Amino acid sequence: MPPTARRVRADALPHTGPGSLDPLMERIGDARYVLIGEASHGTAEFYRWPAEPTRRLVEERGVSFVAVEGDWPDRLAAHRAVTAAPGAPDDPREALEGFHRWPAWMWANTDVADFARWLREYNARLPAERRVGFFGLDVTSLWESLHAVLGHLRRHDPDRVGAALEAYRCFEPYARDPQEYARPTRLVPRPAAGPKCCRCWWIVFPGTGTWTGTGTGTATWTGTGTGTARDSGWTAAERDHRAIGVVYRAARERWGNYVPMIPADRYDAFLYLDGTTALTPLRTAAPPDTHEEESWPTGM
Repeated sequence: MPPTARRVRADALPHTGPGSLDPLMERIGDARYVLIGEASHGTAEFYRWPAEPTRRLVEERGVSFVAVEGDWPDRLAAHRAVTAAPGAPDDPREALEGFHRWPAWMWANTDVADFARWLREYNARLPAERRVGFFGLDVTSLWESLHAVLGHLRRHDPDRVGAALEAYRCFEPYARDPQEYARPTRLVPRPAAGPKCCRCWWIVFPGTGTWTGTGTGTATWTGTGTGTARDSGWTAAERDHRAIGVVYRAARERWGNYVPMIPADRYDAFLYLDGTTALTPLRTAAPPDTHEEESWPTGM
């Protein structure tokens, strides 16, 4: 057995259920933010497993909201469902089924629906002001996000609507086609060197890699087990971290699906999964035409 593999085995703890997370919960302590990462999108276990520590953080540590790598406007519908907001559906799955923008399956899947239903049941025992939210951090739905911002300003701060419209004017030449908007950004050497609105490109069209920034949290990393990353010397060397986005391109496997990093500088703990399965989307019908490339299951 290679030396690194022996060190990993010595540091790893078996994960057999929620009780196995006790060392991780102790390590998290009273952290204000807990970041849970993943090595790929579309893998069921990368949704199913993080639900375990998330439930414990909600129940035991009083976590006030769950934020995911998803579009802000669509996730707001899910937030309203899990917090039983007036007019929201009783079953959060109905809100998730309303997601139409690519990649809908990333959050409109059975594992997220199960967690959202659990969160609604948990929230039902709490007063409205203490219910745990479910939000999206991304604004990758460019046009929907613009309309949501304008709608909010018109209702709550109408004096700023004009400034917002002026800031968004740079998007007008692209006729609501995100691909047309993305192409000109290839001519910009660095985001800071181009027009002001081009900085949004980094949000609207993220790269193929996914990873979690430094901080207290857990992540998946091929070749390790659950353990304490900062206590293990084998995590101090630079390694390639596999990070696959919503579109997997086999031809780019070696140079496009790995991110160089020093594990101990980026993560506090890892989870190794010996076998994984694909997500189960809530629907398989083709979504409305959004001028964006679609992937599995409707785009194959």
